[in-house]
Amino acid sequence: MPASPFDPISTTSTSNFSTSLFVHDSLGGAHLLNIYYAKTAPDAWDYHLDIDGGDIAGGTPGTNVEVGMGSLSFAVDGALREVTVDTAPSVNFNGADPNQALATAFGVSIRQGGTGLSGMTQLHAPSTMSMQWQDGRAAKAP
Repeated sequence: MPASPFDPISTTSTSNFSTSLFVHDSLGGAHLLNIYYAKTAPDAWDYHLDIDGGDIAGGTPGTNVEVGMGSLSFAVDGALREVTVDTAPSVNFNGADPNQALATAFGVSIRQGGTGLSGMTQLHAPSTMSMQWQDGRAAKAP
């Protein structure tokens, strides 16, 4: 577990694992979304969604801005027990429609009636990403 709470400025020392993928604004522009995971207790993790401030209205280029966060809990067999959204991701990308919602999906948890094995799992192995998916948003017609 990281010694300090998550800090979007000091991600390497306040998270355990990260991955990135591109999301698209209402004009079709691509933006890198970083997802940081911080272990908070046995079978419990927080996730943090960050975007470079240069992509966001009022942000500072090169400085991460947290746009969403939540937590994940796992059963003893590694199945995803529950996903909690603390801050639903909503972003004001420069020049695009304001308050653009970003949807996250970590798989169907046990709490949602699934097996908890269809997406994110916690296994006794080093953290790794085996698959990512994003559906984007179509660019507006001129």
